[in-house]
Amino acid sequence: MLTFSLTSLDIFLCYTGYMADFAFLDNFSESLTFAIGPLLYLYVISSLKGKTGNRQLLHLLPFAFYFIYNFLYILQPTDFKQHEYIQAYFPDRIIEPVYPRFDTDPLQLRRYIQKSPDCIYWHTFLSPFFKSLRLSERRKYPCLSEVIRI
Repeated sequence: MLTFSLTSLDIFLCYTGYMADFAFLDNFSESLTFAIGPLLYLYVISSLKGKTGNRQLLHLLPFAFYFIYNFLYILQPTDFKQHEYIQAYFPDRIIEPVYPRFDTDPLQLRRYIQKSPDCIYWHTFLSPFFKSLRLSERRKYPCLSEVIRI
């Protein structure tokens, strides 16, 4: 719930225009998009099986990596963050450019971040579910598994 709340706060600030007043918070929740899927997965697994092993925590590695990677943006001056926010949400506004102290995206990951996390983790979450459903149907109704192929 905290992950959703922080992400919602970031979205609220951006779309209402309040982010211009709180520019130091710009993109603070960007790395949390990588935590939503693994946390949902860990919640479901721990609800079904009880205690989860340390191996299951490896699902949080993309979040941990991007959390550290995002510090390259977080450490930038507030003027730069405000400039980036205004360019993203009000592109018709003409403002003087503000340059970062150092490269905020050396691996060019930000152009791919919008599509990847949700697709990867929904697949990871739903794949074992359908696999267990298929196995349980075969045990109950051997003939039904030949008719219904999930």
